[in-house]
Amino acid sequence: MSSREPGWFVDTNILLHVIRRSPLGEHILNALQFRARATVSSISVVTQAELFSLGRQHHWGKPKFDRLEELLNELVIVDVTAGALPIIEKYAEFDQLSLAAGRTMGKNDLWIAASAAATGCRLLTTDRDFDHLSPQHLKVWWFDPDASEWASAPI
Repeated sequence: MSSREPGWFVDTNILLHVIRRSPLGEHILNALQFRARATVSSISVVTQAELFSLGRQHHWGKPKFDRLEELLNELVIVDVTAGALPIIEKYAEFDQLSLAAGRTMGKNDLWIAASAAATGCRLLTTDRDFDHLSPQHLKVWWFDPDASEWASAPI
């Protein structure tokens, strides 16, 4: 990233809130200036695949898939195979750290965490799957999806 401030790396669950237009999704779009930031936000190709899979599983109609396509056009999609060595090294490191801590991370979460760390971005998420890596190995900003207001403080 060329900006001094690290960009956002967006977890799948955050994008689901944006696509569904939930209060949290609206907060992220508006208060955090998700789309208007000087630093472009990124996602993993794994997140892109998860979103299309979830859309099919839940029989999204054309309007939701259109919102997904519009959103994807505004994001940098990080392919885990393009320039992959730093991502692969982070994947192996985080898998080992997780197992040593007695945590089993889902493989998609490992790819997302590794991609965020390798790009130097802060990961936005609504789940606690990354807590054991933060803040020593990964910068995570957690949002409680059940809160009525959200603070953007790092965990």
